[in-house]
Amino acid sequence: MAFSIPRDDLVRMDGLDVPEAKIKEAYGRTKARTETELQNEGVTDPHELETRGREAGRDATIRTVRRLTGVPIDRFAEISLFGFYDVAKSLGGVEVCLNHAVSDSYSGAHFKAGRQTLNAKQSLAFVRQRHGLDNGDLDRTHRQQAFMLSVLNGLRDAGTFTSLDKVNGLVDVAQRNVVLSSGWNLVDWIQEMGTVEGQRITFTTLPVVRYSTFDGQDVNIVDPAAIRQRVQKAFGVKATPAAPSTRSAATADPTVSDSTAPETNSTTDALTTAATADAPQPDSGSPVSSSAGVPCVN
Repeated sequence: MAFSIPRDDLVRMDGLDVPEAKIKEAYGRTKARTETELQNEGVTDPHELETRGREAGRDATIRTVRRLTGVPIDRFAEISLFGFYDVAKSLGGVEVCLNHAVSDSYSGAHFKAGRQTLNAKQSLAFVRQRHGLDNGDLDRTHRQQAFMLSVLNGLRDAGTFTSLDKVNGLVDVAQRNVVLSSGWNLVDWIQEMGTVEGQRITFTTLPVVRYSTFDGQDVNIVDPAAIRQRVQKAFGVKATPAAPSTRSAATADPTVSDSTAPETNSTTDALTTAATADAPQPDSGSPVSSSAGVPCVN
C-alpha cells in the first residue's frame, strides 16, 4: 500500500514566513530560508549553501508529511523528475495505458487512447501533463503512479532484480536521479524494490474535500482528521486523535495546528480561503493497482 499526497494540499507551515501554504512549499520555502540564514552567517560557498538548503528542505517535508498523516517516516527516497526519462531510456521504453487520447502543447503529451510503449521523451511528457486533464494535478498523480508500477513490471520482466549486472546498471541510473536517507544505500534500495515487485501494489491518492483559493493561489482543502485515520489504519499505527475543532461549520476549511500536535480544523482570523464557485468537484480517483497488469489512467 502506498499513498500519494496531492502537492497543492493546504497545510500548516512551522517556522516559516507563512503560517499555511501548499504542502509542496515546505521544501522550497525552508530551503530558501536556510540558505539566507547561512549567507547571513557568512557562508558563501555555493555548493555548501545548496547542499545544506536541500537537506533542510527534505527535513521540513518529512516533518510536514508526518504531521499530516500521523505515521512515522523511517526512510525517504527523493527521485528527480528527469529520473522518469532516464529509467524509460534504460528500459528501452515503458508501457502505459490511457483511457482517452490526449494532446497538450505545454508538456508535449500527444498520445492515443489505449496501451502503448513510450520512449524516454514521451515518458517525461506523460508524467508531467496536467493541462487538459479533467482533474488536473490529481490526474497527473495517477499518471505517475501508473508509470512507476509499469517500471516495476518492466524491471521484473527484464530480470533486473535477479541479475547482479543489471542491478549495477540500475545503480548507475539511480545515482543520477535518486537521493536516499542516511544509512540506506542504492543497492539496498533496489533490492527492496525487488522484494515488492512481485506483490500486489496499490497507490491511493489522499482525498481532497474541495478546491479553493488561498493567497491568490489554487489550493486543495483537506480533512486532516480523516487523512490521519485512513493512513494510520492502513499502516497499523495507533491512532492519534486530533484536537477538537474551534471553527464553526460555516467557515470550516480544514487547517492544521502546531508542529507536534496532529492537524486540526482550527484557524486564525488572518487566514482565509475563498471557495471557487465554478470549480469542479475534486476526484481522487480509484486506487491505481498492479494487480491487473498495466493500469489504465486518464
